Amino acid sequence: MPLGPSLDKCMGDYWVIINKVASAAPQAFILTPPEVKELAYRGEKESRVSFWLQPNSYEQPQFKEAWERIGHGGLDAQPFVAGGLAHKAAPGP
Repeated sequence: MPLGPSLDKCMGDYWVIINKVASAAPQAFILTPPEVKELAYRGEKESRVSFWLQPNSYEQPQFKEAWERIGHGGLDAQPFVAGGLAHKAAPGP
């Protein structure tokens, strides 16, 4: 995944990388910007620098489908439907 000529603008709370989108089994990888910067590959060709996040860098067990890293976006206290019955989720810690 190309990151551009610099990592200075690598920001956000989380990076969600989805691959194999057109397959029957897409995969999601959840990283933080510092992790992206740490794992970025620096390439140089004809005096031009570019940064890439290569699949073997982010396709790691600690990032794969790691949605718990993001949390539930405040939905912990919201009602949800399971088996057709409305339930209220237990409050978070």
